[in-house]
Amino acid sequence: MGRLLHRIYITPQRPAHRSTKQNPDAVERWLKEEFPKIKNQAKREGATIYFLDESGVRTDYHAGTTWSPKGLTPVVPTSGDRYRVNIIAAISSEGELHFQVMPQSFNGKAFIEYLKNFSQEVSHPIWIVTDRYSAHKAKIVKEYLATTNGKIQIFIFPACLLPGTQSC
Repeated sequence: MGRLLHRIYITPQRPAHRSTKQNPDAVERWLKEEFPKIKNQAKREGATIYFLDESGVRTDYHAGTTWSPKGLTPVVPTSGDRYRVNIIAAISSEGELHFQVMPQSFNGKAFIEYLKNFSQEVSHPIWIVTDRYSAHKAKIVKEYLATTNGKIQIFIFPACLLPGTQSC
């Protein structure tokens, strides 16, 4: 079967994952209408826009495959210890990167710690565009942002629901 599929130019590939909740029209509207407003206002105020996200990394995660003679299952030696860290990073369109590795769970307090460290590294206003993760919208984060006198602002990318439901 593999040879037949190969002959008709069908190959095994890792799929790209796309959200079924994304509303392409709403995304297009945000990109063409809302983001340009943020961009223009940031320019007027001397702010740099960063795009932020976080991710967890585990020591016992194995992505992909490895090679072995047919019938012999490959063995990858491991200690069995499991460690996890969280990484949060923000990058500007000019490639300016600010990141932090955190051993603790990522929540509102951890986000504030990151924002404090980030704001000490730069003198200009920091405008962050990010997703709707609960830590980004936490009450304690909003309270902290109010103490920065506008140096740090968070812009949450809108939820884009299925067509026919609540729009962005």
